[in-house]
Amino acid sequence: MFDLTKDQIERAKSIHHSSLVVDTHNDTILHVITSPPFVTSGNGAPVPRRSLGEKSEHGQIDIPRTQMGGVDCLLFAMYVSPLYSSRLLRLVQMLDTFNIEVENNLDTISIATSYDEITKTVKNGKIAAVITVEGGEPLEGKIESLRNELNEIQEQSSQIRERKA
Repeated sequence: MFDLTKDQIERAKSIHHSSLVVDTHNDTILHVITSPPFVTSGNGAPVPRRSLGEKSEHGQIDIPRTQMGGVDCLLFAMYVSPLYSSRLLRLVQMLDTFNIEVENNLDTISIATSYDEITKTVKNGKIAAVITVEGGEPLEGKIESLRNELNEIQEQSSQIRERKA
């Protein structure tokens, strides 16, 4: 791919390993959610279901590949297709699925809702998982929906951490 010297490769590895490495966007939840109906991939084929904790050839992110790549923080996009009649309901289903996946993999990943939580999680040897909502449409014009969901996410995250401690 690139013609780098051994010194350049070692320097790049050193920079990578001493940095907070963040993947700022993935759509992995679309491959993990098990509540139908499912959005299909761009070619119309069904998206294979899988778990975040298992290495997979499908999708963008899983924990084993994230660890192999030395990525510290993942931003999980919650994208809800306009095809859903209740986009807020689908967003809630996605968030529930996400929380279950994190809870099933607490030894390697933790939800983070602030920079301090991200750095603390990474210092503890885990992947920091940040939730993002792609587009505002799932909120159906009600900012309260976002506040309610954020409060619930923070509460669930605290409960998960307490159970693990």
